[in-house]
Amino acid sequence: MSRHHYGARLHRFTDDLGYRRVALENEQIRVEILLDKGASIRSFLHKPTDTEFMWHSPLGLRPAVETIGGDFLDGYEGGWQEIFPNGGPPSMHPSGVELPFHGEAATVPWDLQIELDEPSAVRVRLSIETARTGLRLSKTLTLRAGSGILEIDERMSNLSPFPVELMWGNHPAFGAPFLDASCRVDVPARRASTRRASTG
Repeated sequence: MSRHHYGARLHRFTDDLGYRRVALENEQIRVEILLDKGASIRSFLHKPTDTEFMWHSPLGLRPAVETIGGDFLDGYEGGWQEIFPNGGPPSMHPSGVELPFHGEAATVPWDLQIELDEPSAVRVRLSIETARTGLRLSKTLTLRAGSGILEIDERMSNLSPFPVELMWGNHPAFGAPFLDASCRVDVPARRASTRRASTG
């Protein structure tokens, strides 16, 4: 935990449900991460307007003993997850390894290393080594004093002696009060396609 109480700062704690958490905070935003559940971003709060960006399930977060290492949808509470090394339904990797829904990384504990803890900026490095595919994934989060931007640098390395095919993405679930009828998404894409699910 930061020894200072101004500018950029860190808070580490274990909540009453048994999850280790780390929060990066400054004058503009507070970002809270569930270390024991995929290092997912549980909360992304814009402080001046008291606006929470992440969607949270009305069912709430279940105790850590019920969800750590379980299926992605077991107790899915919203937030922002790392989808790695596969996305979508369970699948069989070409090596013969079975991969769970949305991969290995989103439901297991990650390691935390504090790299910088100063009023000018805080930086943490979160990392995991996957059990089934022999991959190392790390992400470094930096928050600078006075900034409304969370800087994310992600890296992956293959620890196995074999080539590995993978999918890698982020899974943010945005919600109210941020998400409302006035929201607009700007992307550089020139073409888009939408499909409606059939109800019959």
